[in-house]
Amino acid sequence: MREGTLLPVELIDEIVGYVRHDKHALQACASVSRAWNAVARSYTFRRVTVKDEDKLSELEDLVQVDPDIGLCVRELIFGPFTPSKTYRASIKWVARIPRVLPAFLPQVRAIRFERLSDAAEYCDAKFFRAFTAFASVTRLVLDDSAVNIPTLRAFACSLPHLQELAVLGMLPLMVNVWQPPPLICRPRFTSLALDFAVQPSTTMADFLDWFHKSEARHTVRSLDLAVKVLDAKPVNTLLAAIGPTLDHLGLKLQALFSSSWECDRKCAPSPPAPADACHKAVAHHVPHLPIFFFFAQLSRAPSVSRPAAPYARWPCTTPCHVR
Repeated sequence: MREGTLLPVELIDEIVGYVRHDKHALQACASVSRAWNAVARSYTFRRVTVKDEDKLSELEDLVQVDPDIGLCVRELIFGPFTPSKTYRASIKWVARIPRVLPAFLPQVRAIRFERLSDAAEYCDAKFFRAFTAFASVTRLVLDDSAVNIPTLRAFACSLPHLQELAVLGMLPLMVNVWQPPPLICRPRFTSLALDFAVQPSTTMADFLDWFHKSEARHTVRSLDLAVKVLDAKPVNTLLAAIGPTLDHLGLKLQALFSSSWECDRKCAPSPPAPADACHKAVAHHVPHLPIFFFFAQLSRAPSVSRPAAPYARWPCTTPCHVR
């Protein structure tokens, strides 16, 4: 490896950043010189994926031996967890996550769990108290994970500086936990993305009941929500409460049945009150007529810059896609 460099560090950073998604290109950049290696390392360890207990042990050993690597990590991804005969036994290592890593990852900004199953069984009160050590994390994503509402609330209340919470699909929880985990911090996130389209109505109702009582109700500025058409009433209540403060609103209404009685204007969500408080509205995968009326009302607000009003189909048999 050569000691010198003929290019400014800023230019090296731009070049390496251009190929940051190519593993082999990053390895080649790291072998040019010490200056190139330092820049390439920052991109190599920017996003770290941990799929099993062995990988977690390797990461713990690595950041303890070389603390500079821990300074490079910006995003931690745990999973995807794949079902197997020993799945329930092998996933217990999840409880180890906050024991060592927080002290060596002071600049991590995002944590993502993919296909985490039965989190409530392994993420107990001790886990969440240790999880608060990830004080630098501002974004938390639970993607296709089996969590109950108490566990979801505990995740949201265990990160003191959490700004973005995304629940991208919730799977049925197979384990009942009678003792809810503690709520340690007061959530003040500004961005909320929830997918309750395949959940029982009581699941969303339980979450909204907690949300309305939390301080996050006053801090959310961006909302992306996926719900069933039949759950439009709780959506009305939510929009009435936080509509005036929203800057972004995204709705996805999912139909479980293709019956005409679902396509009733009475089921349509009401626009935020006042409607001109929302600056951007987007509709995705909207299969039914009620949302058409919603965006027809919302689009009359003068400050809505990009309303995406879907077309209506009658009778509703297949979803129409709006991007």
